[in-house]
Amino acid sequence: MKRLTGTLILWLATLCAPALAEITEYSQQSLLEANDQVVLIDVRTRGEYDSGHIPGAINIPFDAIRSQPGMLDQYRDRTIVTYCMKGGRAYSALESLEQAGYTKLGHLQGDYLGWTESQLPTE
Repeated sequence: MKRLTGTLILWLATLCAPALAEITEYSQQSLLEANDQVVLIDVRTRGEYDSGHIPGAINIPFDAIRSQPGMLDQYRDRTIVTYCMKGGRAYSALESLEQAGYTKLGHLQGDYLGWTESQLPTE
């Protein structure tokens, strides 16, 4: 079962890789250092955001980004970094933005779960 799971993960990663080729992965430390230079988007639901989020993050749920990626046009000249709880929704939002022509895109490694496990500040 382990071999099959590993093979499946590698296969899925390969499928996603071409679509997300321009995505920069931000470590927690690099995000802290670049905080003024990036737009941090929390793509979780409003309820999840209200229960705790990374300071300075803007809440725009991933389904809103998927249906209207142009809503972030005011940030086109800046790097947009997304996160969710574990990564799935963040990557979905990034894929939608990339398809809409955004070129400065990033993802927070570990997402919100990794952030809180590292005991970094939340609001």
